[in-house]
Amino acid sequence: MNTSSISIKKWGLLLIALLLSFEFLIFPWLDWLDASKSELQSLEKIVAKQESLLSSDKEMQNNSESIVANLSEFSELPTLAKDQEPALLWLQVIDSAVARYELNINNKAPFREVKINDAYSVYAGRLNVSGSYNEVLNLLYELEDIKQGNRVRQVSFSRTKATPDKVTANIEFVRVFKRS
Repeated sequence: MNTSSISIKKWGLLLIALLLSFEFLIFPWLDWLDASKSELQSLEKIVAKQESLLSSDKEMQNNSESIVANLSEFSELPTLAKDQEPALLWLQVIDSAVARYELNINNKAPFREVKINDAYSVYAGRLNVSGSYNEVLNLLYELEDIKQGNRVRQVSFSRTKATPDKVTANIEFVRVFKRS
């Protein structure tokens, strides 16, 4: 054997050994690194979600504490008896408020009850009154009583050129109440 064939065999064996080491050592190690990196990234995402959940839980506890603290503001909410119609609670507030003012009632229409949770509900309706600006604004001020569970949700005013001192108001009024 001559020296060139021996060097070709040496280089060939060396190349085969190098290719086998790449195939069975380097490439699997690189694949393992990629898999480990993607697993770490997914674990980091899970940890970030858990930290976010913990912070939102703390925030929810703070909110529930503030709700309990603010519950005294709503201590005067009316309680609906089992056989009482919720529209009557709504109409009672409207009738007592309108009776104090010299207003024309064009329409009062209670239209729906919305359940907030097992203990509280809201009853909504519309009221159309006409009269002087001052009387209508006083009515709105009286209807807006959060401690009693009363809230004016939406108001629109209109007037005619024939009676510039009179206004017609469309009022959407809601009343919150407790269920017994």
